Amino acid sequence: MGTDRIQRKSLLAWSIGTFVFWTLLISGFFFFFQKHTWDDALITGREIGISSLHKDAIHRFWNAGHGGVYVPVSKETPPNPYLSHIPERDITTPSGKKLTLMNPAYMTRQVYALEKEKYGVQSHITSLNTIRPENAADAWESKALERFEEGESEVVELFYKDDVPYMRLMTSLTVQKSCLKCHASQGYKEGDIRGGISVVIPMQNIVFTHNNHFKRALLFNLFIYFSGVLFLIIYYCQTRSQLAVRAVAEKKLRDQGNYLQGIIDNISDGIAVFAADNKGEDFTYKSINPKGLTISRLPEEAIVGKKISAVFPEVRQHGLSDALQRVWTTGLPERLPLTLYSDARITQWMKNSLFKLPTGEVVVVYEDLTEFKRLEEELSQAQKLEAIGTLAGGIAHDFNNILSVILGYAEIASMSLPEDSPAREDVEQVITAAERATDLVKQILTFSRKSDHEKQPLRIYLVVKEAVKMMRSSLPSTLDITTDINPDSGLVLADPIHIHQIVINLCTNAAQAIGSRQGKVEIALYRTTLNKEQVALEKDAVAGPYIVLSVKDNGMGMDENTLSQIFDPYFTTKEYGKGTGLGLAVTRGSVKECNGFIQVESSPEIGTHFQIFLPALAATVTGEEIVAEAPPSGGSERILVVDDEPAITDISNSILTSLGYTVTTANSSLEALERFRQNPTGFDLVLTDLTMPGLTGIELAEIMLRENTEIPIILCSGFSESISREEVLGMGIRKFIAKPLDRRTLAKVVRTVLDD
Repeated sequence: MGTDRIQRKSLLAWSIGTFVFWTLLISGFFFFFQKHTWDDALITGREIGISSLHKDAIHRFWNAGHGGVYVPVSKETPPNPYLSHIPERDITTPSGKKLTLMNPAYMTRQVYALEKEKYGVQSHITSLNTIRPENAADAWESKALERFEEGESEVVELFYKDDVPYMRLMTSLTVQKSCLKCHASQGYKEGDIRGGISVVIPMQNIVFTHNNHFKRALLFNLFIYFSGVLFLIIYYCQTRSQLAVRAVAEKKLRDQGNYLQGIIDNISDGIAVFAADNKGEDFTYKSINPKGLTISRLPEEAIVGKKISAVFPEVRQHGLSDALQRVWTTGLPERLPLTLYSDARITQWMKNSLFKLPTGEVVVVYEDLTEFKRLEEELSQAQKLEAIGTLAGGIAHDFNNILSVILGYAEIASMSLPEDSPAREDVEQVITAAERATDLVKQILTFSRKSDHEKQPLRIYLVVKEAVKMMRSSLPSTLDITTDINPDSGLVLADPIHIHQIVINLCTNAAQAIGSRQGKVEIALYRTTLNKEQVALEKDAVAGPYIVLSVKDNGMGMDENTLSQIFDPYFTTKEYGKGTGLGLAVTRGSVKECNGFIQVESSPEIGTHFQIFLPALAATVTGEEIVAEAPPSGGSERILVVDDEPAITDISNSILTSLGYTVTTANSSLEALERFRQNPTGFDLVLTDLTMPGLTGIELAEIMLRENTEIPIILCSGFSESISREEVLGMGIRKFIAKPLDRRTLAKVVRTVLDD
């Protein structure tokens, strides 16, 4: 339910309540006024009746006090037969006028008759034990007399007769000493209730006056009542109209507020509003938008209402605190340049803008440029890698040709030297150096993504065991190498050469970090499962099963600055000539290709712990232990060797001839084509270089295959991006191999192709 609707319902409820209250108030006031005026009318009638009774009582007391009075005997006033027991009831004056005794009751009765005739006031003296029948009590008087007997002294009643109002009032009569003259014979004594006097007062004038007051009061109260109701109606209508207008305005404001809030909530910049504390010495967060919370990496309750110095203790050293003070003091907006903000929780590049609101708060429209800087750095890195790749591709062919010559001649020399010759060991060192140079070229090509590699379901523990076995023989004996390799860790999708190289790189780095002192390298391989929280900080990583390769050493360790650069190409802390700076960069690239990630922990003088997390495959394959291969046998077939480097053709000739083959060499593709055309079926195999002047190895192979579709061709290359292995094999060429070729590899490839 909307706010305006709630307000309208509240207004209606308030108006109805007020109307009911007003009605009850006026009605109650009028009721009490009417009751008060009617009580006044009754009091007035009673006072009149009381006054009349008091007058009659005074007359009676006066009469009784004089023992009665004598009046002339007349037709209207004959002697009272009820006073015949009094000797002097009747007397005659000296002049002969007859007089009769008139006691109080007799006198009062005649006065009442006269009063009724003259003023309409009807009085009656009565008792429950009357002497005269005329004084007998009626029903109302009898009840009143009974109440007198119970102790009451006055009874009042208003009644109507022929629609005319009357007031009936009766008071009690007490026997006085003077009353005993007439009533002692009835057994009364002084102080007894003898009876009572009732009076009936006409109330018509009094009620008429009251009714006039009632009508005027009714009209006045109705005027007041309907005036209030009219005011309430006007108030209700005007207020409802104002509520409608305000509802429209509030809706407009809400819509505008929602519109602005939507912009603030969805804007790509963080926005925070601050209130100054202690005259600008510190500032408190009043509000912050969702993007600001994302950038701050804190929940809202940890920010809003808190001081900025408490939320971000390093705020002063980054200049934001001073900028807040300046903007709050001067009111002038400011922009802070791009700043690297770093604390124990986050490291971000921030660009801040500040301005002061009319209400005194300071707003900070802050932009997180961390991703931009990261992309900028990645672009710069990509440009470096592209340059490295271009350089690597340019030199790889020639360099591998040179290595082929060095490796070939060294192997030939080694074969020609006796087993106990001192020179044989020197030649072996040359071969080792050449192989290391070959590995270096492979690392450069792998790092620049210039080399071919194939990922396959791999039972990784076999490769790790082989690499560790090789490392044991090459690392110093001062190192204690312990392993905990789980053969049931599972499968990963990876290139075995890359996994082998990762183990070699990590173990070599660990050994070099320990140096010549006694040390320990712990190598472990196990399976684990990571949840969403554990992979939340790793880009593109997903929760699930992982195989972990762990290499831990107790070497010199690294500080935070060094740790942040270890994966940068060509970054190394080793002495000149002892490291290329590519090992960890290549390792990270290989791990990323497997959709894995690396975690590193290191402390100076304590050691370093590398953990390689590789996603485990759900499928299972069977794998066998890697065993050494026996050297392939030679043969007697005829082989044409083509290369524009005479040294390479000479080496290939020597190696293949030593294996029993008949070898023909050519140092140009045109020369090789001419010899082939002289006898297209005179060769059992063609071994040709890819990059040559005149005709490339591809073009030469195409011509030869058109003239002899059965001729097996092996294509060799120091490096080439112009054609892929798949394209080469699709043309009918049997093998595409990379230089340099050692004696074992060359012999194996040649024999395999010939046997196929």
